[in-house]
Amino acid sequence: MRKVIISTVGSSLITNKFSNKERNEINAISNFIFDELIEDKRYHGIIDKIEKTNYTEIDNLESASAELNGIVKYYGAYEAIDKNDMHFLLHTDTYLGEFSAKKIKEILNNAGIKNVNLQKIMSLNTKNSKEFNQGIKNLFKWCYDYVPKYRDNKYDVIFNLTGGFKSLQGYMSIAGMFYADKIVYVFETGKEIIEIPILPIKLKKEKVEEYITEYLYAAIDICPIEYVKNIPDIYLDKDKELAIFSPIGQLAWDQFKDEILSEKLAHFNNIEYSESFKKDFKDCKRDVIKLQETLAKVSLLLLENNNDISILKKDGGLQYENYVNKSENSQPIGHFRVTQETRVSCIYRNNKLILRHFGPHDYVNNNP
Repeated sequence: MRKVIISTVGSSLITNKFSNKERNEINAISNFIFDELIEDKRYHGIIDKIEKTNYTEIDNLESASAELNGIVKYYGAYEAIDKNDMHFLLHTDTYLGEFSAKKIKEILNNAGIKNVNLQKIMSLNTKNSKEFNQGIKNLFKWCYDYVPKYRDNKYDVIFNLTGGFKSLQGYMSIAGMFYADKIVYVFETGKEIIEIPILPIKLKKEKVEEYITEYLYAAIDICPIEYVKNIPDIYLDKDKELAIFSPIGQLAWDQFKDEILSEKLAHFNNIEYSESFKKDFKDCKRDVIKLQETLAKVSLLLLENNNDISILKKDGGLQYENYVNKSENSQPIGHFRVTQETRVSCIYRNNKLILRHFGPHDYVNNNP
């Protein structure tokens, strides 16, 4: 069976080439991006050493780096190397992470493995907990967006977690319980591949479905805690009176959102659905999930701005505006964007946005 091997990338390929003193210098720049290092002359010396070192001419892949050790030992444990397998190297949003991943790709290419993809996870670093948590959410979002496509196409998905820093490995182990067919790991001093069992974990859809509006709010942006009070604390990152999804909350939401949001419309106190809109939602097979995410954004913007409709016109993503010479009972008919292809028409009346039609922009514009 075809395989996708997803490997977390650390900096061992680089540090293995240097002395302990030089490793300390390298560790000091672990959270910097390249532009930051160029601006600070203190780090030009170690950057010059890193750039001039040869990493690709190696005799033993297993000793070259943790990531390569995991890949080689995986194949040694299960079968000969299949050069048609797909590889993803997940790396941090840092100079060292990106540099390491590029060199590992070169090494794999030289070994005849050509299907190697580099994947930077934006904000993934350990500068502070806020950056790290956002990076982990971006990591989970990447898993949600890409991994199921390979499983649907009959690939085995292998998470190789031998490389990377420990907190990243921990979260990837959690993600693997939902997205991987197999999780593998090699201890630093170990000679054998260790397989971490995939536990039969099942989250409770019912609780998410019951409070779907709150989950939609938490998925958008930071919002008042009162709007998400029925979401478990483990699913939220809180800061005084505000909250947003934690990485685990993002992971849980991704498990159910497609199924729930494609079945029925969420309830918002300041949004009302006309019968024509309900029919469009039922008939339309495109962008219905994005529709509800957009409606949550609209609702939250209105809630946070005393239901002032002008706030929607200031949002560049929504592109809200009124039709020219189109109204109902002297109320102007407006419209806003869901995607480039789909629109919603509406009327604002009595502090509520009444939705009229949803669908392709020509359909909505010709029949607002």
